[in-house]
Amino acid sequence: MKWYFEKFGERQGPVSIQELVEILNRGEITLDNLVWRDGMANWTPLREADALTSEDGAEMAICAQSGKVMLKSEMMPYGDKFISPEHSDAFVQNLMETSDSVSSNDDGVLPADFSVNIGSSLSRAWTTMAQDFWPITGIALLINVVYGAASQVGGGLVAIPIFAGLYYYLLRKIRGQPAEIGDAFYGFSNGFLKFFLMNLVILGISIAALIPFFVVIFASAAVGSEEPSVLAIGGMVLTGIMILFYLYVSVAWTLAPVICFDKNLPFWDSMKLSMKAYNRQFFWFSLFFLTLVLINLLGFALLVIGLYVTVPLTLLAMLHVYEDIFGGKRSAAQQQLEG
Repeated sequence: MKWYFEKFGERQGPVSIQELVEILNRGEITLDNLVWRDGMANWTPLREADALTSEDGAEMAICAQSGKVMLKSEMMPYGDKFISPEHSDAFVQNLMETSDSVSSNDDGVLPADFSVNIGSSLSRAWTTMAQDFWPITGIALLINVVYGAASQVGGGLVAIPIFAGLYYYLLRKIRGQPAEIGDAFYGFSNGFLKFFLMNLVILGISIAALIPFFVVIFASAAVGSEEPSVLAIGGMVLTGIMILFYLYVSVAWTLAPVICFDKNLPFWDSMKLSMKAYNRQFFWFSLFFLTLVLINLLGFALLVIGLYVTVPLTLLAMLHVYEDIFGGKRSAAQQQLEG
């Protein structure tokens, strides 16, 4: 039976199940890529595809630890999951560590104890960037050019889908996984609706933050008084509060797109989880993001050209912090989400 699969937004195939498994295991596609074969009603993520069988009819399954597809007969069952023998020790270790360190939150993903190490994240970001400097800076420049062009025709509506692809590309670089130019557009080829809805929420809050300001302007014009009224003062105070709230949620939701695609969570759950992480280390997260802003201001001061280095550098630092929080329990957390 032949399979078709989606890669970089294009449908490819047909391939045999063995060829599909090899493509997956080489890292050319992930379990979130869409697949289809004769008999399936719709295209579906590979992780959700039923009846994975080899050419000779033997049942296959996804290893809960490595994410690779193998014959069930070659793996060990654990509940409704299967683990390959070579990953059994790591699987058990993750289960033990998760039971000790995962919080009692209903998300089951956020560790109970973590830190935000500003110096370490920046140092590791520079190391990652230095290892692949031109591809990383080139892709970052490309995405910013795409965003700039999109901004001319309402790009604010797709800002998160655009930058989600850049996050995906950079995260693969950090994890030592193959990363190609098509990965930089992941936000459009995988989960676009989730990123778009996330974008709408943030955009809606930014618009709501300015409503009191415009109400004050129109009310003052209608009254015609040159003296500031109680309404005007109250409106300006409310506007200030709303702007502060907008800044808070914008920073608190910074990790949401990454959580959304890496943990395969719904957009609102991803935003809540990102905010929980931020609130748990409010001071250090705030200091961390302030540091990133200052670094980018320095890049801007260097004839703007410095931004071509500081923007990907600060994004890599943010993703290293993400890995510090969520990456260490990545396999165990992913198992919980898939269970």
